[in-house]
Amino acid sequence: DDGFLGAFSTRVCYLRPMHDPGQRQEPVWVELRREYRFEAAHCLPRVPEDHPCRRLHGHTYRIEVELVCEVNPDTGWGLDFYDLDCVVLPHIRALDHRYLNDLPGLENATSEVLCVYLWQKLCASLDGLSKITVWETRDAACVYRGPSVSPLRLAKS
Repeated sequence: DDGFLGAFSTRVCYLRPMHDPGQRQEPVWVELRREYRFEAAHCLPRVPEDHPCRRLHGHTYRIEVELVCEVNPDTGWGLDFYDLDCVVLPHIRALDHRYLNDLPGLENATSEVLCVYLWQKLCASLDGLSKITVWETRDAACVYRGPSVSPLRLAKS
């Protein structure tokens, strides 16, 4: 038996505790990030008529989902990436090869609106969700950290 349990869960067979079970450890917190990609078309109906983004166009979107979690000292991980995929991928698949403006909530499908849209879809299922980043090109992205993060709070951190 080579310990293979499926495409995403092979490492579970080789995990050892991070500490001596008889010793008390301080919690270890980490940020986990996972990237996803999809292709989609959209237009921006609220920009001026002569703006190029008002016309139909598409992007290869790159989405980064980040969460903060405590590392389980027995398994050595905070969250299995397979479990994260089980939550995120259905929402990514619902966007892939679509005209985003046709989807409820994305009628004005800016990167900003898409960040909030994805946050709202994921936050109830992902404890510790801390950030969604939407890249619409290699050098243009939007970051959303949830409804409780104000510009003033960001400036202080």
